[in-house]
Amino acid sequence: MASLIPPQLQYNDLIGIAAPAGPLDDKKQPAYKKGLAYLRAKGFRIIEANNIHSACGYLAGSDTERANELNRLIRNPQVKAIFCVRGGYGSARILDAIDYQALKIDPKIIVGYSDITYLQLAIFTHTKVVTFSGPMVAADLGEGLSAVSERSLWEMTMSPAFPALSPEADQIPLKILQHGTARGVLLGGCLPMVASLVGTPYLPDMADAILVLEDVGESFFRMDRYLAQLKNSGILDRIAGLVLGQFVDYEQDDPQNRSLGFEDIIRHYTAHRPIPVVADFPYGHGKTKYTLPMGATCTLDTEQKSLIF
Repeated sequence: MASLIPPQLQYNDLIGIAAPAGPLDDKKQPAYKKGLAYLRAKGFRIIEANNIHSACGYLAGSDTERANELNRLIRNPQVKAIFCVRGGYGSARILDAIDYQALKIDPKIIVGYSDITYLQLAIFTHTKVVTFSGPMVAADLGEGLSAVSERSLWEMTMSPAFPALSPEADQIPLKILQHGTARGVLLGGCLPMVASLVGTPYLPDMADAILVLEDVGESFFRMDRYLAQLKNSGILDRIAGLVLGQFVDYEQDDPQNRSLGFEDIIRHYTAHRPIPVVADFPYGHGKTKYTLPMGATCTLDTEQKSLIF
């Protein structure tokens, strides 16, 4: 089954604001309000989920509440896009309660990253709908987007065709770890979320995929552990190419002990296969990030240093 690309956004469209994961605490309230103001200033109308200001520990309300409110936006025919407030934790708890059939019948643009990776991979698995791994309302829009991030978000969601992504054209150096060209479906997201979906009915088939990974606030040995999970499950032996985004605030292991570095770990898991591998791609938890259409077919070309859709 071919991927389903949602209709592009138009000015004056209704955007739903969802909180399927962590709560909007007091510190994030000002950024959230600025994010809403930004979307309205861009010419969009807004409808908020009723659990936006709910809190149940580290969740934005109970599992039932979060799933019901997300489904309410999915089922609303007037809503053309759903932007997530923030990541955090909790999306994995509601994967079995999402109305995938409604989304398949009426595909909508869904934007988020980090913990939202769970939803995006599950949605593609069950509907083949392309989602957008990109800026969130409180975490990014309210904090102010870089020029590159802003351009990428709206080009991806408002253009009739997805533009090629060429970091060096934006003065962002791209590191080539293994040369080559590969074409496949772009899938992935935040590394721990991808790894933890292995063995569940929510992880898409990664055969011949272009796998993209990013992460924040981990240690190298944990990164190694997640990649070992992908290797031992056969995923790294089936992908066509690997795009490594931003690995932000990665902690060094005990400085008194010799540690493997980032490239050491990556080469351990990829050197046996003749696939293109790039690093430092502007995607993830960093300030400057491209918005990626997860589930879209693309070409990873190390000679052009680009992702071409």
